Amino acid sequence: MQKYRFSYFEKSIGYTIIFIIVIALCANIISCMNVTQKNTAKEKLIQNNPNTVEFPNEQEYQLSGNIYTNNTYNFQVTLPNTNWTIESKRETIGNGIQIAVLKRKGYAGFLSSVNISRNHQENLEKFAGAGRHRPDAAKYTYIAGKQAFFTSQLRDYGSYKMVLDMYKFVNNKKGYIFGVGYLPQWSGDELFMTEIDDLLNSFIFLSEGDKNAELQIVAYGKIGKGKLNNVAVLSMADLQSDDQNEKTNVLTNELQDALVKTGKFECLDRRNIEKVFQEHKLQQSGVVSGDTAIKFGNLIGAKYLVSSNLGQMGETSVIYIQITEVENGKILKTVSSRCRKCNDDMLFNTISNLVIKLIAFK
Repeated sequence: MQKYRFSYFEKSIGYTIIFIIVIALCANIISCMNVTQKNTAKEKLIQNNPNTVEFPNEQEYQLSGNIYTNNTYNFQVTLPNTNWTIESKRETIGNGIQIAVLKRKGYAGFLSSVNISRNHQENLEKFAGAGRHRPDAAKYTYIAGKQAFFTSQLRDYGSYKMVLDMYKFVNNKKGYIFGVGYLPQWSGDELFMTEIDDLLNSFIFLSEGDKNAELQIVAYGKIGKGKLNNVAVLSMADLQSDDQNEKTNVLTNELQDALVKTGKFECLDRRNIEKVFQEHKLQQSGVVSGDTAIKFGNLIGAKYLVSSNLGQMGETSVIYIQITEVENGKILKTVSSRCRKCNDDMLFNTISNLVIKLIAFK
């Protein structure tokens, strides 16, 4: 059989193709090297920036039963039931890192995630102002005993729509974002929405080796092992009217009664407190701290102030309680809880559960 010989033209085409492939491979290698160099330079820039949060390559976490504990980012969340799953991540999302993803069986398309901003956040106001959201849809609420920024939007994704709820809160200069995405029709699903509230209620921050941890240790030493004397329980404020009303007065009495029953708090007579405030024409309802706490405490002869707020977000009630030391105006402990479609008895139970959290070391 005669051996086929390539013509000069065919050889030229072959050599050209091989040359193009070699050039393409070299270009791809160079491109990868450039990307690697850029990423390395970016990482070095991030590491050298004192305003940037450090994100380890691996997270230290554990799932014990339905309790997920993340020791790298110092938070804990309890899954409502066995239908929920959680997975640790380290994925860049915009200007932050996604560190955990939650899913719920039976609700295809639902997704919830915990994210942390790349930059340190000095306060919630600045953190809340960053990003895209509708100002008219934004509100303030409480999560894990922290004031939180909340916004809810209905997003159109072509063939379907989704409700995107976003909660922003700050702990130890870290900006956390808790995102929840679900189909609009699920907003009427009582079980589903209650489970989301339970999830948010379970979110707590673990102590760290910093000022916040020191305050928690102080609080534990004074509350968990001892007894607080000269405690003034201020009237709870309704955030909708920014004042007190019949409901908040009843809840304030319930709060003081629950505190006294623990044996950890010796409370001042609220009638005397109200009398002093009336004489000085001061408003005593709502959360106070800093210089205001020092001023109020000195007026009524208190060493500690217990202040609180009642908020309403649609069908969800939110109660926030804070203990402040009068001597320096520092906040010793904060707790909060959400309750969907709460009647009065459920609000009373919420108060009792929050008092239990107040005397716990977490």
